[in-house]
Amino acid sequence: MILCCPNVLRSPVVDNKLYSLGLLYLRNAARQAGYESILVDAYFLELTVEETVKRILREDNPFLYGFMINSPEMLKSALSIIQRLPRDDYKGGRVPVVLGGIYPSLEYRGLMEANDEIDLVVRGEGEETLRYVLEALRDSKGFGGIPGLSWRTGSKVCHNSDRQPASDLDVFGDYDPGTISGVMPEMSWTISSSRGCSGTCSFCLVGLNFGKKGVWRGHSAQWVADHVEEMTGKYGARHIRFVDDEFVGCERSADRAMEITELLKKRKVRPKFSIMCRSDTVRRYPEVFKKLRSCGLANVFLGIESGNDEVLSRLNKRHSVEDSMKAVSILCDLNVRVQGGNIVFHPWMSEETALKDISFFQGLLEKHDKFVFFTLNGVDIFRDAGLGDGYEGQGGNWQLKWEAQDEKMQAIFSLWMRIERTILFPALASLGTITPRIRRDLCFWQLKAFKGLITGFKDDKRYREGILFEIFLEICGFLRMHGSQKVMKSFLARRTSTPEMEKEVCFERHY
Repeated sequence: MILCCPNVLRSPVVDNKLYSLGLLYLRNAARQAGYESILVDAYFLELTVEETVKRILREDNPFLYGFMINSPEMLKSALSIIQRLPRDDYKGGRVPVVLGGIYPSLEYRGLMEANDEIDLVVRGEGEETLRYVLEALRDSKGFGGIPGLSWRTGSKVCHNSDRQPASDLDVFGDYDPGTISGVMPEMSWTISSSRGCSGTCSFCLVGLNFGKKGVWRGHSAQWVADHVEEMTGKYGARHIRFVDDEFVGCERSADRAMEITELLKKRKVRPKFSIMCRSDTVRRYPEVFKKLRSCGLANVFLGIESGNDEVLSRLNKRHSVEDSMKAVSILCDLNVRVQGGNIVFHPWMSEETALKDISFFQGLLEKHDKFVFFTLNGVDIFRDAGLGDGYEGQGGNWQLKWEAQDEKMQAIFSLWMRIERTILFPALASLGTITPRIRRDLCFWQLKAFKGLITGFKDDKRYREGILFEIFLEICGFLRMHGSQKVMKSFLARRTSTPEMEKEVCFERHY
């Protein structure tokens, strides 16, 4: 059996290289059912479609191809791989293709109707469903009684009832990080210690992927401590990234975090580690974060989103601007680095909301030298997440396209997206390793540049060309200050950061 996570292009602001924990969980589930599997984590190994196919073809007579899909881009990559694989070697029929992950879990109906290469879709948590699928294949049984599965029989597509999420995550067993192939960068050791989130943000799909919004389930503190000890002691991990969408949120997760710290202290295990959480959580449980800091907490991704309470209410964040300010202060006072998530661009943005956000994030940067953000971000409106309810977006079932109600701000947003793709992203890619100082300087630069667009914007072609060239020169100056001549040459050689922008000719005549 082959289990594959396809590769996709990634933004240069994604400065970590993470392997798919989902593949490890599924491999362990298959072992519990008596089957071995080959993992091909093309995303982690950065393999092209052709390289992924060659890697899969090394294996003789696989009886199943499984793909972890978390976005439409991953599906496109997976289909390109599937079309190149032999399919006629299993019990006189074709080798079945199974998809799992958040994208097929939510888009299974249209996805199976549009792609007859796909035989089965595992919806939601896949461990138990995969075990039943393997048993059905082994015994030549049908798939009709397996909850959480959509399947194809001839020209007909059937959808079974949903599977209830597991109440005890520890039953999925102890996956082995030693099965990961490839060199592990320091910041790429990861662990998933929980599923779901106690929040109900209207733009987020996390809860839906794990059954229901607002529900958090965690591995036991013992399970977490055992895995952290193994990763540090057996495999030499020095920095572990918890990829939980909410490491601390509800009271149960806070109590568990305290128990984890006690277990790690008793075992004298103290790696540096990073977590993600909400602003109101930090303010509600400051003593928990103090304990976590004493055990090695080094970085927190904090879901701040906006410096405007009205926008936060629209996003159903259930925290205030004051909560975010207090949370950043608590963490920075503990000497923890904070990366603030932001949603500056959204359908309701106006000059007022944008300038408030600029002022808010500028203030956090000036007050706290441990605070940064990556880039200025826009909201994703997914059909099923809640924010899309009643919103007249255009195109797509998965992600709705939106435009700002304020025409000027929409024009500024479009211009900023062009700046990101043709200037900022190529600059980041050229820099390679980005130090905390460079990151903070880029934060200040982005806020200044964005404010300049708002206060000086003119909706004509000449202005846009002029401001693009002006910002291009500013980035060149930034790179000269923070990078080498090699960095500058690399930047000038890059026209775009994604194939979708290949036809962009911005600045070509200025090189």
